[in-house]
Amino acid sequence: MTIFHNSNLPLWKILAFFHLWVEKCRLTFIMKQLDIANQTAADWAKLCREIIFDSFVTNPTKIGGPDKM
Repeated sequence: MTIFHNSNLPLWKILAFFHLWVEKCRLTFIMKQLDIANQTAADWAKLCREIIFDSFVTNPTKIGGPDKM
């Protein structure tokens, strides 16, 4: 089962949401562009944050160091 399985949004809106979210667009902008409800945008943003968090937990990366800015 995937994260798309039980979604009521069309796949293109989900992918567009991911793209706009990664580009750091405000949720109000995303909601308006994709014509989605506030709660839907909040739920997808939460899922995006959870995916990023889980990725960092399972693949820890050292930040900084002599050659890092």
